[in-house]
Amino acid sequence: MSIIPEEEYILRGADGSMVLHKGEEPFQMEPDNFCVDYAVDLDRYVVYHCSNVSNINEEPDSLPSICTTIIYIIYPIGIFTSIIFLIITLFVYAYIPELRNLHGKCLLCHIASLLTAYVFLVLVQVLGFVIPGDACHAAAFVIYFAFLSTFLWLNIMCIDMCIAFRSATTVPLEVLPI
Repeated sequence: MSIIPEEEYILRGADGSMVLHKGEEPFQMEPDNFCVDYAVDLDRYVVYHCSNVSNINEEPDSLPSICTTIIYIIYPIGIFTSIIFLIITLFVYAYIPELRNLHGKCLLCHIASLLTAYVFLVLVQVLGFVIPGDACHAAAFVIYFAFLSTFLWLNIMCIDMCIAFRSATTVPLEVLPI
């Protein structure tokens, strides 16, 4: 995502599109390919392009940009690696009876919700272009709900730890040798 200079575009109010003057011929971008935001430090509105529009005049066989590589290859690999280790952690905490105390059960719920969010996130990231609109919206709701529940379980674990440490007995300072 990069800023498009002011002299290279014209925003059309009728249909919300943008005409980009890059190269010989103007190129029209649909509203879902760019974002308009107010930059406080520049004291003006700035236009960001969200797709690979910078390669309009290049050959179609050119190498993909580094952003495309990171977004569509490296992120899914990283999330898939996280999914593998989350599954291992889930099985370890579910299998060992000593770990099935209150904190372990909270951690199991936290891992399950994080695992759900990551699985759907990878599916949308990798198969996003083939998933129909309604299924994509449903996956977005599942991702949103799973991340919300992940942070809920994190808060519950923090409260559990706070209660556990608060109830621990403290030694008065007069007893400690100084």
